[in-house]
Amino acid sequence: MVDYDLAGIPERLKAFRKERGLTQTELAERCGFVQPAITRWETGGVELSLPNAVRLCKALDVSLDQLCGRIDR
Repeated sequence: MVDYDLAGIPERLKAFRKERGLTQTELAERCGFVQPAITRWETGGVELSLPNAVRLCKALDVSLDQLCGRIDR
């Protein structure tokens, strides 16, 4: 069975961005977003949609499973 820690997406998004040495503005530019959107997703102020999550994953070179906190049981 597979489960996901969706509540942890904001923290993981921020961690992946920082691991890659990117500012919020740089990540936003890579994805075609505006910087305030990155802030809202990293703080959990706005829920991340699937299409936007895919774009972020591509820019950060991580899988959707990694971003969503896949838990194998």
